[in-house]
Amino acid sequence: MIYLGISEEHDAGVTALKNGKIIFATNEERYTRKKFQFGFPHESLKETLMFLRSYHHNDPILGIGIASKIHITHPEIALVDGSVNSLSHTIMSVLNRLGLGRFVLGSHQGVAFSSFIYQKFQINRLKRLKVIFDHYGLDKIPLSFFDHHYSHATSAYFTSGFDQCLVVTLDGSGDGYCSKVYKCRGGKMEFIHSIPFYHSIGYYYALVTMILGFKPGQEGKVTGLSAFGNPSMTQKVFRELIPYDSDELRFDNRRKSGFFDQEELKMRLINFSKEDIAAGIQMHLEQTVVEYLEDIIRNYMTEKSDLDIALAGGIFANILLNQKISEMKNVSKIFVHPHMGDGGLATGAAYAMMIEKKEVVIPYELTSACLAGCIKEADIERELDKKGLKYEKVSHIQRAVAKLISGGKVVVRVKGRMEYGPRALGHRSILYQAADSSTDKWLNKRLNRSEFMPFAPVILEEDADDYFYLNGQSLAARFMTVTCQTTELCRRKCPGIVHIDGTARPQLVNAADNVDLYDILSEYKAMTGISLFINTSFNMHEEPIAYNISSVLETFLKTGLEFIAIENYLVHQIS
Repeated sequence: MIYLGISEEHDAGVTALKNGKIIFATNEERYTRKKFQFGFPHESLKETLMFLRSYHHNDPILGIGIASKIHITHPEIALVDGSVNSLSHTIMSVLNRLGLGRFVLGSHQGVAFSSFIYQKFQINRLKRLKVIFDHYGLDKIPLSFFDHHYSHATSAYFTSGFDQCLVVTLDGSGDGYCSKVYKCRGGKMEFIHSIPFYHSIGYYYALVTMILGFKPGQEGKVTGLSAFGNPSMTQKVFRELIPYDSDELRFDNRRKSGFFDQEELKMRLINFSKEDIAAGIQMHLEQTVVEYLEDIIRNYMTEKSDLDIALAGGIFANILLNQKISEMKNVSKIFVHPHMGDGGLATGAAYAMMIEKKEVVIPYELTSACLAGCIKEADIERELDKKGLKYEKVSHIQRAVAKLISGGKVVVRVKGRMEYGPRALGHRSILYQAADSSTDKWLNKRLNRSEFMPFAPVILEEDADDYFYLNGQSLAARFMTVTCQTTELCRRKCPGIVHIDGTARPQLVNAADNVDLYDILSEYKAMTGISLFINTSFNMHEEPIAYNISSVLETFLKTGLEFIAIENYLVHQIS
């Protein structure tokens, strides 16, 4: 009853499903230590197969789903960095010079034709994959390829817990599209709408990211920076270049050069501050996507209020946008798949494979993203001794961690299975009290991160309403995928987690989903009367979240932080 999903795109990874639920999910970057690792995820597959042999050795693997259908190079990276070495980039540049880009890349007919041509390049890929799977003893297992956005959609729907909902995907591009929409009910998905990737607003956000001096994959920095600017200064530029067209039900890319000419956009924005540019693209994204969803609901949904919406695709890493969607008048609840970007495609491909094999798949409510491997206790003391670190084994480690935090100490917590996705949710986290309003400056500096980026809080779920105005956001807040407004109590008691715009990105914790973090928070509350503290990912800037004992200790030593609690071991680094 096990199905594997594999993605070798941007942020490659592997997911294993059993009876329609994720039992293991991991991504290659954690092993190679190269953020957003591209290519076949060998280490992830090894780790997944090791897990399956250890815990599910009697269950056969019934199928392997690969995302996606078209795989030459990842279009988003090829386009935004101006690379001329990619076949897809070269072809698209020629089409634009001939004046055919809008038709071939911006119409459904053109995308279908382009896809047909691209499929001719898949023969060598299939041969390559068969050699790889033969090496791992998987050569007899059925293998299928699935559409990029369909994989995003299945990952969102089948982990949302929603029986009936609207599923929306949105990203830079994938298999010729930037968005696909499905009506879902009773485990069935009905495709209703799509937008060709020529009209991708995600590419504009990526271009702005580059223009502001950030790297691909750092779009979140633009989101954080946007709170410091005035959107009215620059939003008109984006309205002219890519307005929303309600008649066509799509974003409308009006640049003759498509999205290749970064210099053209840069010149349009040259007289504005970075803060105003970030604010303009953020506001434009929020307004156009909300308009798009309002039209989708108006045109396709018979139930026009109290809708549940499940979201996936890289655009929905934008936590401010997710807040705006949750506040739409027709929306009851939102769910964002915790690995919303391309790192979640493997999960969607596994679900797609189950559907192809006529399995009955029922959406279930994913309650934890701690789905990858854990550190073996036997390795901990050996590596600590090798590093010459001072440590002790503590009987009540949660109380010890809470006491350190309440005393103003920064503590790294490493516990159990590593998180799947971009957010650390208490198993590979840096924890600190939230009363210090200067934390974003000095702690970000210690981690070599941008000082304007706010830290997120983790809070006891039962106390969340005292600190945050949650509006259909509780499911998304379980995985830190949405912002919300903070209460006066929160702003007064916990300024360290409140952004300049009065928002925060909380993680809600209960005892059933994460007993370790719940116990630390409960002990901290008993000591301080406050139910929350800072939770930020345990990594240095531009490095993946630490995974095994080797990367954990290496990262700990780099940070210069004083304490780390690994399982029941409390380590004190004396600087």
